[in-house]
Amino acid sequence: MKLRLLAASVLLISMMSSAPAYAAGLERLKYRWSLEGGLAWIARIAFPSSGTGTLETREGSSVTSRLTLGSKGGSAYYASSMAPGGIRTFTSEDGYSWNNRYEQHRVQFDYEGRVARVEKRSDDHGVKQKVRALESDTAQDVLTSIYYLRQNAASIKSRHTSTVYSAGKGYLFSFTPSPLTTLRVGGQDVPVRPFTIAPADGQKKGAVKVWLAEDVERTPVRIEIQQSYGTLRLELAT
Repeated sequence: MKLRLLAASVLLISMMSSAPAYAAGLERLKYRWSLEGGLAWIARIAFPSSGTGTLETREGSSVTSRLTLGSKGGSAYYASSMAPGGIRTFTSEDGYSWNNRYEQHRVQFDYEGRVARVEKRSDDHGVKQKVRALESDTAQDVLTSIYYLRQNAASIKSRHTSTVYSAGKGYLFSFTPSPLTTLRVGGQDVPVRPFTIAPADGQKKGAVKVWLAEDVERTPVRIEIQQSYGTLRLELAT
């Protein structure tokens, strides 16, 4: 199993953290994450199976979002800069460090030139660069998609499709809402609206489920990333 695949999944799950803290347009959410079920015991050999995470979002003329996932022996991060509302990504980054290994990826979306400029750095391959064709004027990545979902959850009443980019390559995903329900958070029943983000063609494996609280901020109180080896679960810390 590639560490990058696991790290990317862990990163997305880490977006479910604790009670929000606000300061001058900054939102900070803290989460607990764990790897469960399936073949998770194999994944634990290559990467930590639990830890804490922080998702920070700063709003202004542009929006920046950074997810940092920590555990004993390593850390991972995911960062994005985007247009207000999450309708377009400007730059996208992710990476991890584990023992003596590290890997980092950065994508710059050049809408005028209609290309995505991709740079990869790792301990074993040095620096590699490539340019991919950019077919969308509203490219989104993982963090941009989650932010967009939070901004538009009230108006998404039926299945919605969008192109989500990873390493500069676009994939068609569907965002499907489910009926309002409740989750136990910090000893209280919290009204939440679940959403499922999954490959639109239905053929590729893997899905992300997000439970957004019915509050003003649409706080993510739980995120689950389902893969063949198991499920990464992120729970809001209270």
